[in-house]
Order: sequence, then structure tokens, then C-alpha cells
Amino acid sequence: MNEFNYPANIASNIIEQGRKNSMEDSRVVARSGGGIGCLTALGLIFIALKLAQVGAVASWSWWWVLAPFWIEIALAVAIFVFIVIVAILAS
Repeated sequence: MNEFNYPANIASNIIEQGRKNSMEDSRVVARSGGGIGCLTALGLIFIALKLAQVGAVASWSWWWVLAPFWIEIALAVAIFVFIVIVAILAS
């Protein structure tokens, strides 16, 4: 006889399958962490070098030390403006 013929076995199999699915879901969530991006890491390195007065970065203006942060924002704004202008010209 097949083990699936008994109601208790069917219920335990359903519960076990649910546990497996929830474990797989939690593994997916655990692996989806973003971390910091390359520009953020570069910006933090530049700040540390500037504050420690190390290398060529020590003589840079703070505008260039902080450039990895504001360039990211400037690019996003430029892309948004470009999309808006194309949308206006297309209509």
C-alpha cells in the first residue's frame, strides 16, 4: 500500500512540504542583501584618505572627495530630465 493512502501521512506530507518551502523562501531572502555599491565604497575610501592626509587625495578639494556620492545623484537627475524632455517632445 502507498503511504499517501492514510490521512495522517497525507497531513504530515503537506506539513513537511510547507516546511521545505518556507526554508527555501528564507534562504532566498537571506541571500538578497544589497550591501554597499562600488561608488559608495570608493567615496568612503576617499574620505578616509583625505582625513588621514594620505597620498594625492589629501590635496583634493572636498568636492572631488565627495564626488562618488554626488555624481550618482547627478546622473540620476540627468537621466530623469532627459526622459521628461523626450516625453514632452514626443507628445
